[in-house]
Amino acid sequence: MNRKIAFLILIISALTSGCKGNNESKIPEALVVSVIGDVKKGDQKIKVGDILRNQDTLKTGAKSICDLQVTGMDSDVTIRVKENSEFALGAAVKNEVKNVQMKILTGKVLVNSERLNSKNNLETITPTVVMGVRGTKYEVEIGNDANGSVVVLDGKVASRVIIPEIENLPPEVREKSATLKKLDSFLKEKELVLQTGNSTTVSKKQSETILKETGLGEVLKNADPSKLADDIDTKLSPEKLSEKTAKISDKDLQPEVVQVSPKKKEKRLKEYDEFKPVSKASPPTQEPVKEKEIEKPKTEPIQKKIEPKPQTNYNPQANPVTPP
Repeated sequence: MNRKIAFLILIISALTSGCKGNNESKIPEALVVSVIGDVKKGDQKIKVGDILRNQDTLKTGAKSICDLQVTGMDSDVTIRVKENSEFALGAAVKNEVKNVQMKILTGKVLVNSERLNSKNNLETITPTVVMGVRGTKYEVEIGNDANGSVVVLDGKVASRVIIPEIENLPPEVREKSATLKKLDSFLKEKELVLQTGNSTTVSKKQSETILKETGLGEVLKNADPSKLADDIDTKLSPEKLSEKTAKISDKDLQPEVVQVSPKKKEKRLKEYDEFKPVSKASPPTQEPVKEKEIEKPKTEPIQKKIEPKPQTNYNPQANPVTPP
């Protein structure tokens, strides 16, 4: 485990320090920190250490999980993509603000985000709602019918209705049309702020109501593709749109909010301990290696004790030697 953490820290350090001095222009990415089961990016299997970049899509199979950590932002953001889910990453830098969009097409995703500053923007987009985040723990689940549920376990999430028929239009059309800009402002005004313990379900009913009550649905069907923005504004002016949206009640736009019980909330929060951010600075802690105690050899004294030789009774006078 320590080797794995050390490996991930090296990758994160490389991603964050590789553009020193130009960090403001660094486009955020997502590092794969854990994989269980069948997880693919396109046709390729995902492994720990792989990187998701802008427009990359990830799919998880049955009994499969993938944990991601966003890099290139000033705060830690970790994501858990649960089984049978499809997740796409959107990332860009605009006006020195780092933008990350997590697109959840189906399945369940858990998000753990530290508080973000004004230079960082994090959004979660589903087929029916977009959520803005500043620092929170929340989960989003999207069914096969595109209806979705949102549960906020800690912090706040600002959610607002999106209309797929408009989101799928070319960006230049949405930017040019005064009517579509007016509608976007209206939807932002009607955003719903979910607090800790709040849960809600968002369906396609809200977007369908707007298209029907404003007449925008018919306008989009009959508009000239070659001059789409101008045709929309001609057939439905911003002023006419405002008159019609004023007649739509908040009840038709904002879903019911339900409180999650403290017991269920605490139970769900425990899973967030499983995919905490990998430290960018401090290396993984390791058990200290105990050095074996080596017995020191007994040293002999440099000078050996000289023992006197035993004396004998030999006497040269008593045994004279006779010369030849």
